[in-house]
Amino acid sequence: MRKIILPIMFLAAGMAFYEQSKPQPDIYITVAGILLFLLGVMWYSSKTPSKNQDHDEDNVQ
Repeated sequence: MRKIILPIMFLAAGMAFYEQSKPQPDIYITVAGILLFLLGVMWYSSKTPSKNQDHDEDNVQ
């Protein structure tokens, strides 16, 4: 799954930037590209474990 999401993220970001270089960019394509990129970043960041995960459990009373 990770090998599929990463290229889709960069293609979506590239599509959004390319669309902005046109004389009359389509706002819906730009928003869709940015949205796909941000959803991919959120998906990747949710899979990353926290550095302070052990410390959070110690402070709970």
